[in-house]
Amino acid sequence: MNIATDRYHPLSRLLHWLMAVLILALLIVGVYMQELPDEAPNRLQLYTFHKTFGVIVFTLVWLRLAWGRIATPPALPSVLQGWEIVLTKVTRVGLYLLMIATPFAGYAMSNFADKPVALFGRLPLPALFAPSKDLAEAAGEVHEIFAYLLLALIVLHATGAIKHRLFDRPEADVLRRML
Repeated sequence: MNIATDRYHPLSRLLHWLMAVLILALLIVGVYMQELPDEAPNRLQLYTFHKTFGVIVFTLVWLRLAWGRIATPPALPSVLQGWEIVLTKVTRVGLYLLMIATPFAGYAMSNFADKPVALFGRLPLPALFAPSKDLAEAAGEVHEIFAYLLLALIVLHATGAIKHRLFDRPEADVLRRML
C-alpha cells in the first residue's frame, strides 16, 4: 500500500505534531533540570518524566520512519529552488538522526551513571551499558550537544515552513501539507 497525495496522511500529521510538542517539552524540561539543585523536591519526578518521554520519542521516531515507507510524503513543490530542496533534505535527515541519537545518548548516560530508566518510574528498561563515570560524563555532553543541535534544526525547519507560507508564492506553502 502506498498512499500519496499533496498533503501528509492524517497519521503522519498526528505523529509530526505530537513529536514536535514532546520534543519541545523535553528540551525545555532538560534545560530546567540542569539548573536544579540536587536537593530540589521535584528533581526525581522531572528526571523520570524526561527519561520516559525521551524513550517515547525514540519509539515514535521509528514508528514514523516505518509509517513513512507506507504513506509516502508529498513531493516538494516544484517552485522551490535547488538550494531550498537540498537544505530541506539535509535538515530532514539531520532531524531524524538527532531524534534517534539524542535520546539514545541520554539512555546511555543514564546507564553509564548507573541510574535506571523506567517508564513512568514503574516499568524498568534494560541497562545496555555497564556503569562508568567517565563514559557517563561523555554521554551527558553528547546528549546536551545533540539536544542543542536538534533545537537549531527545529528552528531552521520552522523558519523554512514559515518563510514559504508568508513570503513565497502560494504553491510553495509546504506548511499547508502538514496542517
